[in-house]
Amino acid sequence: MLKFKSFLKETFIPQKEIWEQFLTEQKNNRDNDDMGKYHELRFLHHVVDEPRFPSHHRSEGKEDPLHNGDPKTVHDNIISRMDPAKAEMYDRGAKDTAHEWRKQNLGPDEEAEEAFWTSNRDQLGKNGEQIPGDPFKTTGIHDPNQKADGIVKIRNKKTGTVRHAPVSLKIGKNDPNLANPGMDALEKMSGHDKGALNSMEGPHIEHAKSLGYHPDSRVERHAQWKADYIATTESEGGVEGLRKKISGLEEMRDKGQKLESKHKKYIEHGRNWLDTYDSLKPKDKEEMLAKAKHRMQSASDSSIQVRKSIAQKISAGLNSTVKTKADGTTDDSELRSRLMKSFAPPTVLPTSIAHSRISADGNSISPEVHNYEDYVKPHFDRFANLSVESKDGITSYVKGHVKDPKTGELLKDKNGKLKRMNVAQINVKNNDGPMNNIVGSMVLANHKSDA
Repeated sequence: MLKFKSFLKETFIPQKEIWEQFLTEQKNNRDNDDMGKYHELRFLHHVVDEPRFPSHHRSEGKEDPLHNGDPKTVHDNIISRMDPAKAEMYDRGAKDTAHEWRKQNLGPDEEAEEAFWTSNRDQLGKNGEQIPGDPFKTTGIHDPNQKADGIVKIRNKKTGTVRHAPVSLKIGKNDPNLANPGMDALEKMSGHDKGALNSMEGPHIEHAKSLGYHPDSRVERHAQWKADYIATTESEGGVEGLRKKISGLEEMRDKGQKLESKHKKYIEHGRNWLDTYDSLKPKDKEEMLAKAKHRMQSASDSSIQVRKSIAQKISAGLNSTVKTKADGTTDDSELRSRLMKSFAPPTVLPTSIAHSRISADGNSISPEVHNYEDYVKPHFDRFANLSVESKDGITSYVKGHVKDPKTGELLKDKNGKLKRMNVAQINVKNNDGPMNNIVGSMVLANHKSDA
């Protein structure tokens, strides 16, 4: 059983704005995960000639508990906790986007025979060996840069010829997230030595250990932090919310469902947390909750500070590729090359983006369908003199001077200065909490704005 005195360490309470930022991240991540996966399933349902749930290669227990299982199970679970009006709107938007995708991607004699829901990437091992994921299992083609959420099997009704069309599925008000590179990829993109960004997380990990989180295992630390977070956060249900979550996982385990190692650790540390709490007197329970919240918040604040530093280092690395020429103008060609490889890495099979864009008022959805490379490169071409900056946040901003779309001349603002806009953003984030791996999020900015 967890020792109560482990909660009696003095811990730093983070600034209010940092904590509010973190809570917003957590809520947005959860809501967006539901919306995104529901949209994927509804698009793949509508895109085929005979609408039905997509085929899949998902392994039982390999997804988070909220989205674990076959497509119908995941769909029904999401529906059970989603506002019916929103679900209806998302479904309508997915259907419209699927029909637009069909218009752009199916020939006159072709039919969309089957759709596959994909999540596990093809990979290359340390020695270059091919590790098959969902793309290979679906198409027979190893495509390690392929990050499609779905693959549509298309058959020519006259010749019987079959081809596969990967599609990246997005929904939201803003321009879509195009990639989630890990730390190694972020280091390579920004020109830093291997381990340069990863090592910056060291002080955060040491701080987490000093707060009483597990000294050796990231998975263990995350499970401990998750128990603290749920038990002390009102929007998560507090202690009873933790009790419900752990009971649900235990029920899945007892029914014979396979659980991933992290979910087993959720059970272990969540049950340990609850057993300790239940053994205490009311006054000590209050103190345990207070100390648990303080250490959880302190770990979250520490992670945000590290991510700010990483964003600054990414910006500095990318900016070092911009050269000043003899005539005083800048050469940003290397920066453009690196950004293109990161925002639109080359794939074996051409990939499209199907984006259901939610209106600013949140009441309607319109379809936007593009070829991946044609979506990214023309956007960067709208701007000159690219550079990267990060202020005091967790985002590196790519900025550029706006060009006239017809003449290519640089435009000026109302004050006579060259018009400069955000071109793209590289966000540095955690997935589901400060103990998990840090990754990037690549998003174009002002994609629809007129120059």
